[in-house]
Formats: sequence, C-alpha cells, structure tokens
Amino acid sequence: MNSLVIGNAEALGNMGGPAAKQVVPVLIKYLKDKSRDVRQLPAGALKDIGADAKITVPALIQAL
Repeated sequence: MNSLVIGNAEALGNMGGPAAKQVVPVLIKYLKDKSRDVRQLPAGALKDIGADAKITVPALIQAL
C-alpha cells in the first residue's frame, strides 16, 4: 500500500471540498486490496469525504 497516498487522502477527507473528491478514484482502488487493514483506511477516508454514494457504496460493499 502506498501509505503516503492514503495519508494524503485522509488529510484531504478531513479538509473536505472539491480537492477531496478528486482522490475518490484512488481510494476506491485501495478498497480492492487483499489486506483488510489496507481496505479500512480508504473506507474511513471516503466516509470523511462524503463522496457521491453512487460511486462509493458498490466499492465499499465489495470490500466487505
């Protein structure tokens, strides 16, 4: 996992705004990682960003 990417995504998620929504595709990519621990970080960041549910919900369900 690229912890720098996830760390930055989490920071953007905490800040919100249009810049945060730009990292949604990257976070969704990490939801597909084999490691449960890796999948938890982007899931939390997506929650903080409040990204469009049409995009994130299917990816979150698949990550379960």
